[in-house]
Amino acid sequence: MNKLKTLVVSLVLIASSGIAHAVSVSGNMAITSDYIWRGMTQNGGEVSVSGGFDLETDAGFYIGTWGGSAKFGNGESLELDYYGGYSGSIGDIGYDIGFIEVTYPGVSASDFSETYLGLDVMGVGLFYAAGDEFGDYAEISYGFDAGPGSIGLSYGDYEDSGTNYVIGYDIPVGDFTLSLAYTDYESDSGTADEDAFVVTLGM
Repeated sequence: MNKLKTLVVSLVLIASSGIAHAVSVSGNMAITSDYIWRGMTQNGGEVSVSGGFDLETDAGFYIGTWGGSAKFGNGESLELDYYGGYSGSIGDIGYDIGFIEVTYPGVSASDFSETYLGLDVMGVGLFYAAGDEFGDYAEISYGFDAGPGSIGLSYGDYEDSGTNYVIGYDIPVGDFTLSLAYTDYESDSGTADEDAFVVTLGM
């Protein structure tokens, strides 16, 4: 947690120095038929509830936290993430660089952290995460409007683990978003391959 504490303190100092003039706070909530992360179930195929909060300055700095129900093997747990970073754009290229600490209260041996970089290049998303405890992860994604909603496609490679792809369709429903997605994971580490059809309602 030392890296995260340093980042949080840095953001507070920046905000208090007058460099950041405005702060916005946002929240999110979702319920999903299964919590899928990089193609792998994190909740044993069961319904998962999640939510989080983000604080962002007009200078592009942000910090946030997110929590969701998770289940591994016979044990039940809560995943609680803390993250912070900086986002902006250079011309038509958007960027997001930050650090995330993923924790499982009561099961600290499973905690891990990553430093990440995301780019948006003419609508194509590029993401790379350098893992501190586990392998690195790289992903390419693309989305486009289709009918009343939008289609999202992604392909990712998780070092020492496996590859995954996602085909999803998001539909606005009032103040909510209904997401339908098919996910597929092919293991490189000897664990079982996985695939799932996931329904999520979020806001």
